[in-house]
Amino acid sequence: LIVKPNSDVSLIDSVVLSIDSETAVPLAAAIYSVEQAEPAIEVGFESISFTDQDESLFTFTAPAGATITNLDEMAKPDVSDSDKPEYEGEKPTMVGEDWDSVLVMPAGEMNLLAELQDNQLLSSLLKPVAGGVAFETPIMKVFIATDGRVFAGAVSLSHLQKLAN
Repeated sequence: LIVKPNSDVSLIDSVVLSIDSETAVPLAAAIYSVEQAEPAIEVGFESISFTDQDESLFTFTAPAGATITNLDEMAKPDVSDSDKPEYEGEKPTMVGEDWDSVLVMPAGEMNLLAELQDNQLLSSLLKPVAGGVAFETPIMKVFIATDGRVFAGAVSLSHLQKLAN
């Protein structure tokens, strides 16, 4: 099964799912980027057997001294709205749709860009670009504008920069 985005800005070239024809079980998945020929992400079975499994594989014996608690008997925590932290300021939003979706996080009170640049490890992952800095992988880009807003998605860096302007 091959899925290809119908988008001019998506970093995803295609998603390929390998499915067993007899059992309909997915056996492998690969995500291809428009930026490279080899898969950006690839997972799959090296071998698989559809035979019945020995029941002893699913037997668990707790180690000596361990305490066992049945989750069904545990009291459920009471989480009311008053326990949830309040969010001040603008909330993050999604713009675009489908393959072109972008998370937009407004600038906070903390200067995120300065904080990241002060951290040697994190700053080594950021690339200075017009209007801010970027963190890039073949299937995702994060653009941090100089004003502290953050734009993230599986879209081109130029698309994120355009949204920032």
